Amino acid sequence: MTPLSRRSVRDRPLVLSIGVTDPYVAAGVSLDLFVADRLDVRPVMVVVGVSAQDGGALFRILPIDAALIREQLAALVELPIAAVRIGAIASDDAITEVARFLRRLDVPVVLDPVIASTSGGRFLDDAVLEAYVERLFPLATLVTPNLPEAMELLGMSIATLPEMAVAALALTRRGARAVLLKGGHGSDPVVDVFCDGYDVRHFEAARLSGSMRGTGCLLAFTIAAALAHGYPLRTAIQSGRDIVQLLIPVARLCGRNRVVP
Repeated sequence: MTPLSRRSVRDRPLVLSIGVTDPYVAAGVSLDLFVADRLDVRPVMVVVGVSAQDGGALFRILPIDAALIREQLAALVELPIAAVRIGAIASDDAITEVARFLRRLDVPVVLDPVIASTSGGRFLDDAVLEAYVERLFPLATLVTPNLPEAMELLGMSIATLPEMAVAALALTRRGARAVLLKGGHGSDPVVDVFCDGYDVRHFEAARLSGSMRGTGCLLAFTIAAALAHGYPLRTAIQSGRDIVQLLIPVARLCGRNRVVP
């Protein structure tokens, strides 16, 4: 599945997944656990919310109490975590706990600012979203919004490649060290725009037929896994994109969802 070289189970780096569960194991921490073995990493996780959703609707999300999040994080303090992937965090107190934990680490952090489910429900309200940006963006090695998320974060329309470059730069000015603005919701070909505040790079691929739920989560976690293996950031991004491109055509139908097989 991946160009990452196989290692013995004993040598697999630990990747921490922080986010929300998904009943279909199609997104969030559930998907990260599902794909970790294929990426040659050992997952550990902190659940910050439990969702009830399918391919058509987000029925409910229950944020986990901040004290329990703090205790989950405390249980991991002695582990040699090699990278972190963060998705949706639905409460201000939870963001505070996660940010406090991240400040103790010196490892790559991939932040996927999941604002809403593909089924239409929102994970974050406006106040929590602002806290997410202010407290977590500066702690992330890479932030990976899609076009709708970037438009909401910046309050601007993004339709063209030059506008994507402007938006990616604007997100670095909101605190992100580097941004991969995903162009999957845009026109053909699919172009993701990388910006580290200085340089801009385009990652381009043909649009594939078919769809797959959880592509954003999968991309973020595969990038985190590659970083845990010691790959440079741009190589990790390309590796993650390659894996997503590989899996979309063979996605499995599961209820209303096409999911990682």
